[in-house]
Amino acid sequence: MAETANDRKKMRAQLKKLPYGKIVLWMVILGLIAIIVYSLFLLLKKPACWGNFVSTLAVGMMFAGGSMMAGALLGFLFGIPRTLQERGPSDGSEANGGNYAPNTNLEQISDWLTKILVGVGLTQLTTLPGKIWNLAELVGKGLGGTQAATIMGLGILTYYFFLGLIVGYLATRLLLIGLLREFEHEDLTTRMKDLKTELENSKSVVEQLESQTYRAASKALDVGVQMLAVQYLASNEPEREDAAHQIERMIPKASPETTREVFASTVSAFRHGLERDHALQMERTIRIIEALIAKDPEAATHEHHAMLGIARSRQRHPDWVGAESELTKAITLRDQVGDAGAREYEAYRAICRIQMDDALRAKKPSDQKVREDILKDLQFASGADPHALRFLRNTDRDLIQEWLQINNVPPEEHDSWELAGPRREF
Repeated sequence: MAETANDRKKMRAQLKKLPYGKIVLWMVILGLIAIIVYSLFLLLKKPACWGNFVSTLAVGMMFAGGSMMAGALLGFLFGIPRTLQERGPSDGSEANGGNYAPNTNLEQISDWLTKILVGVGLTQLTTLPGKIWNLAELVGKGLGGTQAATIMGLGILTYYFFLGLIVGYLATRLLLIGLLREFEHEDLTTRMKDLKTELENSKSVVEQLESQTYRAASKALDVGVQMLAVQYLASNEPEREDAAHQIERMIPKASPETTREVFASTVSAFRHGLERDHALQMERTIRIIEALIAKDPEAATHEHHAMLGIARSRQRHPDWVGAESELTKAITLRDQVGDAGAREYEAYRAICRIQMDDALRAKKPSDQKVREDILKDLQFASGADPHALRFLRNTDRDLIQEWLQINNVPPEEHDSWELAGPRREF
């Protein structure tokens, strides 16, 4: 049965749990015990030669340590892991200086030395045992100079050399790879944090640019709306539908501050047109006021609806029904906010109702309900500030006078009304 990836993971996990450190420590201790026993054996042969005991023990331990270090170095060379490097782009874009690769000099040196050692070992395979024996004899001189000393030196060499080889290889494979991966993970984590920070900074810059662009576009739009409204209101040429539609499209997009400025300009143009009875000016005012009300119906005040109603009654083709409806809205909103002024609204609404009264054209008295509504408006408007009624035209006053006469309203009831007589000049 083929070995699966999970099986390999379980095997690696089990191998990692083995007490390698304890095993190696006990093997080292066992070797040292053998050296100590050998040194004690020499001391027993010559009880008075403590110097030889110490010398033999020191030579054995140093040779054991040197053999183990040599083996560990060789194990380290064999155990150095290879770095999995990403293949760079083939178009040479890495020259832009954005990517870095791990330094693999040690890996290359390990590869070269391993190949050299294997190659030399294979070529010197026939002479290698003799050289090892010569080394054992050389060490044996320091261990007593006997045949047993040579055998002991050979045992120390092979035992600690291969022990060091195993320790070096396992330490490199188990510890060094983990350290390298940990360093790479930390480096990757740091780079990810840096990239995240750069991304957040980029987002912040983009948001700032978007905000600045939006403010600039909003400011440009506001300036454009103001200029368009002023030009539209100041024009004496016949109204063009394209200009009116442009007004209706752009005003809803303007800021509240610009909307208030446009309304102020409209009020000024409205008063100018009302004073000069300029029907075309009234029609242009209607377009802008309708757009302002449509932008935010809840924010529309009684002034908005009153201006719209009066303007509809003063255009070239008066819309008496629409004017009466808007003036009724204005009066309702005025009463809701408790504004004691603006009594002239009833005067303009009375004119609209008189104009809509078919009985007047037939020179007949109005219906009782119509008569009561019109008289109620006229009586309430009679208390208005005379200055507020200055824009009532003489034709409007004559119309009111005619309606009063046809409906048999006694003169003593309306002689004192400012709106029933000729217009006063202020």
